[in-house]
Amino acid sequence: MKRNIPGFPGSVRCLPIFFCILLLVPQALECGQDRIIDEFHREVRLLAEAGDAEAQYSLAMMYDLGNNLSRDEEKAVYWLRKAAEQDLAAACHALGIKYEFGSAVGQSSIEAAYWYRRAAVQDLPMAQFHLGLLHLESSDPGPDPVQAYAWLTLAAEHGYPEALANRDAAARLLDAAGRARAEELGELLRREIRQRRKNP
Repeated sequence: MKRNIPGFPGSVRCLPIFFCILLLVPQALECGQDRIIDEFHREVRLLAEAGDAEAQYSLAMMYDLGNNLSRDEEKAVYWLRKAAEQDLAAACHALGIKYEFGSAVGQSSIEAAYWYRRAAVQDLPMAQFHLGLLHLESSDPGPDPVQAYAWLTLAAEHGYPEALANRDAAARLLDAAGRARAEELGELLRREIRQRRKNP
């Protein structure tokens, strides 16, 4: 089963800041406009320090990727956590990746599952996919094909790459009763997601 770890986990709400980072900052560098870059970083940092979750996530990505800042994984995790604690789906997912692979934090499947789930119930397909794979492959506390099937089904409904193939792998580990439990869980999760949309 292959892993598909996107380089830029994100949500629709984060796109405007990402476009600034990915488009405006490199153009300014080409023009040698260091003052513009410094001002951009200052504005993002001020917003992050004021508690803006999207700015916190963007600042975390700058530190994580070294986007015109010195790469600093500890600062990246600090700002990711700030944004994730405000339930920004992209930040929750990114923090889940950090915990799953032990990048600048202690590796923990349990922590990874916690943060993936916070993003997955916001209907973020990549989080649903990674949470499903984690339940399928985890050695701590062990594989849970019922959970894996349910989450991978949700990701597959979004057309997420490889979700269907991995969902079928989970299905092969289930008997008829287990499959029924997985289908029931999937319906409960859909209801939870719908409820969150109504009451964000």
